[in-house]
Amino acid sequence: MAGIRSISIFQRSPAWPTNKLGVPKGAYSRPCTCQLSRSPKPMPESPASTDPSLESSNLINVVSLPRAADRKYSARTLEELVESIQTVLRRSSDPATTLNLIDTVQRLGISHHFEEEIDEQLDRPCDWNVGEDLFVTALRFRLLRQAGKHSSSDVFQKFISKEGKLKDFLAEDRRGMLSLHEASYLATKNEEILLHAQKLTRTSLQQLMPLMSSNCSSYVAQALKLPRHLRMARLESRNYISCYRKEKNFNLDLFQLARVDFNMVQQLHNTELTEIWIDIVEAFLVEAKWFNKNYVPSPEEYLANGVTTGGTYMALVHAFFLMGQDVTNETAAMMEPYPNLFSVSGKILRLWDDLGTAEEEQERGDVASSIQCYTNEKGFSSEKEAREHIRNLISSSWLELNGELVSPTAALPLSIVKASLNLGRTAQVVYEHGDDENASCVAENVQALIYTPIG
Repeated sequence: MAGIRSISIFQRSPAWPTNKLGVPKGAYSRPCTCQLSRSPKPMPESPASTDPSLESSNLINVVSLPRAADRKYSARTLEELVESIQTVLRRSSDPATTLNLIDTVQRLGISHHFEEEIDEQLDRPCDWNVGEDLFVTALRFRLLRQAGKHSSSDVFQKFISKEGKLKDFLAEDRRGMLSLHEASYLATKNEEILLHAQKLTRTSLQQLMPLMSSNCSSYVAQALKLPRHLRMARLESRNYISCYRKEKNFNLDLFQLARVDFNMVQQLHNTELTEIWIDIVEAFLVEAKWFNKNYVPSPEEYLANGVTTGGTYMALVHAFFLMGQDVTNETAAMMEPYPNLFSVSGKILRLWDDLGTAEEEQERGDVASSIQCYTNEKGFSSEKEAREHIRNLISSSWLELNGELVSPTAALPLSIVKASLNLGRTAQVVYEHGDDENASCVAENVQALIYTPIG
């Protein structure tokens, strides 16, 4: 039987002992509240390791199976579900089918069970003849980029006319344009074709939305508001699992595995909350001095200190060591000074924080935020103008962060690169409620991720 691969807020060290299902005995790795120079506190036993139901080979019984269609699978083990999907992934040869399956597995939040199979498929020689299939071309590009693998944006040249427009035959290709729109958000600096495609697809999709089915137009509206690459992956999985039943290519094995896996990890996240998300007193003291002197720092000063007060460096450095993946003398040395990857991710967090909470912070008399710093430096005539400038800075920072993801010289392991990306995504989910009246409530998202199982 194939072993179950586990996931948590941070990936656990592969050296930790596990039970029969691959669940770590004791606890998943979690952020440490100590400085790196101190010895970490011993991990307490978590409820997950002592609950007899989790030791059972039939983990499918951990949660109730309310639907009749589910009950016939109640005797199947998680291992069997994983093995079934592994077989399908290995044997799949049709480009569209294979890439769709990988995309679905990732969106459901269960790709950690199939990392080897996904890598094998994505690493296949470029012998797939996708021709002028925009959907498959864009999907493969996005999946490769997300995995930190080389993928040239030149593959999209064949879809752009000499006049710089999408070719006429794509006018009705809704899936293709949506796929290209999602892929365009993995652009790096100087990839003008992707930035151009982003604008073209947005305009085309907006025009086509009235002609789409309600289900299709809903997906398009979500993508135009916030593309997949910028969403918080775990929350995206939570929402998509519930919607997946309506998909034409619905697969009960995938759904069962995703639902049970989510609920099991949710229990572990629940216990992890007591161990955290950091000692940043010195950076707060800097802000206190600014406040006492009524000093408005330059944007550069503010962000340099703000990345620290936001907890980015402490969180990601601790995550790097606690994950236990590719920790060597060489990679450990990269933690000082902090990698640019961490700085850019922290900048996104800091700027989103300010957009979401600056107003209430100023009302209670906190230190100047980036909004005041940029208004002071640039001479903006209104707060609205400053906020727009900061949103543009966030977009530029994502281009830089995407560059770190696909950089051929990057020595940091992909796991910590993805953790940095997730920090930026989480910032938007947490703080956009203060900058967007239509944003979902943070409390609702926390409930969905930590406390409410999928029925």
